[in-house]
Amino acid sequence: MDIGFGVKVEIGQGAIPSWTELAKVGDVEFPTIEYEEIDVTNMQSANRQKETIRGLADWGDFTVPMKYVPNSATDELLNDILDSGETVKIRITVPGTTPYVETFSGYLKTYARTLPVGEAMECEATFRINAKVANV
Repeated sequence: MDIGFGVKVEIGQGAIPSWTELAKVGDVEFPTIEYEEIDVTNMQSANRQKETIRGLADWGDFTVPMKYVPNSATDELLNDILDSGETVKIRITVPGTTPYVETFSGYLKTYARTLPVGEAMECEATFRINAKVANV
């Protein structure tokens, strides 16, 4: 058991990804797959009970909270990706003797920046995840 300190989130661009680490990342929560439930209840359903089957998978959104540094490499990268609308790879690496890595494909849905008066500036990049992909 360990703490999450040192987790890296990287963005990969191109067919053979060129990876860029996002700076000043906060708490990270892995994308979670969720399956639709399809109602197949019918007049012969046993004991008047609803019946469902598993439908299509949805990875949902993956949000990366960060400290905001205007005009930094991370800020410029995220603005460029948001403007281009390109699909990118998102790689999450958990450090350790044997690092654990998961890679996803998706697009940048939102890039929100917060500028509070008396606290650190923050931002969030929210990616819409399309699929989990082989680690590259």
